[in-house]
Amino acid sequence: MTKDETTTTVNGQAYDTQTGLPVARTSAHTPTGQTTPHRPATALHASTQKSKTLRRVPTKKPEAKKPDTLSPLVARRPQRRSLDIARHPQVKKTATTPLRAPETPDIAPRTHPHVEKANQRLGAKKTTHHPAPHKTPTPKEIKNAEIARALEKSTSGKKEKHIKRQSTTRRKKITRFSIIGAAIAIIIGVIVWINLPSLSVRFAASQTGVSATVPHYTPEGFRMQWPVGTKDNYVSITYTAHDTDTSFTLGQSNSSWNSDAVRSMVEEDSEGRFLTSRDRGITVYTYNGNAAWVNRGILYTIEGTADLSSDDIMRIANSL
Repeated sequence: MTKDETTTTVNGQAYDTQTGLPVARTSAHTPTGQTTPHRPATALHASTQKSKTLRRVPTKKPEAKKPDTLSPLVARRPQRRSLDIARHPQVKKTATTPLRAPETPDIAPRTHPHVEKANQRLGAKKTTHHPAPHKTPTPKEIKNAEIARALEKSTSGKKEKHIKRQSTTRRKKITRFSIIGAAIAIIIGVIVWINLPSLSVRFAASQTGVSATVPHYTPEGFRMQWPVGTKDNYVSITYTAHDTDTSFTLGQSNSSWNSDAVRSMVEEDSEGRFLTSRDRGITVYTYNGNAAWVNRGILYTIEGTADLSSDDIMRIANSL
C-alpha cells in the first residue's frame, strides 16, 4: 500500500485520503499531470435522488364475468332436485335403534379377603375418636373462668330471688283478694240475714197492698219463720219457740175500724173477758194470750199458743 499526500492506493485502487472515495484512474485522454477536481461529500446529496428500492405492486385477482344468459351446454344439464321432501302422512316416527341392556357378568367381582380386612381396619381407625391432648390452663384463663362462674351464680341467684318474689307477691295478692272477697261475702250475708225479715215482709206487702212492718221487739225464746204468709189484704208473720212447740202469729190488714169497733169484736170473741192496756196513744185489748188493736189504718192481731203476757204484747205493739 502506497501513500501519497492526497490519494491512497489499496489493491491497485486509488482512494482520496480526505473523502475516502475512489479516485478515477487516469485515462489516455486525460492529459498527464491533470487530476480530477475534488468535490465534497455534501455536494452529492444536494439534490433529491430517485429511490432505487425495489417496490412491487400486488396485482388484483381477475374477476370472472357472470354471463347474462346460460350457455346452451349449461342449459342442457339436468337440474338437481331439492332435498326438502315432504314426508308421507302415515309415517309418524322413524324407528329408533333399541338400547342394549348392560351385560352383567355371571360372577360379580369380589375383593380379596385380606384387602377387605385392611379396609375395615382403616375405617375403624378413622371412626375412632382421638382425645385432644390435655392443655393446662394459664392463670389468666383460670381467673377469667372463676369470674364467669361467680357472675353466673350471682345472676342466677338474682333471677331465682326475683322469681320467688314474684311468686310470693302473687300468692299474697291472691290471698288478699280471697280474704277481701270472703269478708265482703260474709258482710253481705250478714246484712241480708239481718234485713231478710223486713225484705220478705216488704215483698209480701207489695203483693197484698198492706203497709206491713216487722216489729223490732221479739219475745225471748222466739224466732221469726219464713216464708211470710200472704192472703188477700192480709199479711201474717209467724214466730216459734226454740225449745217448745208453742208459736204465735202476728196478722196485719188494712182496716177502717177504730178502737171501739175493735173492742166490740174482742168482747164477742172473749165473752167479755179481756184486759185493756193503753200506751203512747195505742189501746190494746188482750184475752187468753191473744190481742187486737188498730193503728194508722191497720188492724193488728196476735193469735196462737204462746200465751204471751200483756207486757210482751204491748212492747210488740209499740215496736211496730
